[in-house]
Amino acid sequence: MLPETGYTDAYEVAERLREQIAALAITVDTMTIHVTASIGVMVVRPPTISLMSALQAADAALYTAKRAGRDRVIMVEESVQPVG
Repeated sequence: MLPETGYTDAYEVAERLREQIAALAITVDTMTIHVTASIGVMVVRPPTISLMSALQAADAALYTAKRAGRDRVIMVEESVQPVG
């Protein structure tokens, strides 16, 4: 959660996090593993939406990111369709 964070800033934070995860290399014995992250972000302006509804929307955005090819950020703003 990023209180007092607007749409653009929330996207930039999520995108930086996604990029940092993608840049990691995990070495186990002689194998190197690279991982990526799909991130769903929901921008909420209380009290217009419940916390549970916001979490469900962010979760739906996450699965939209996975279906769209993974390793991406998808955002929704209250009742707006996912973008990203």
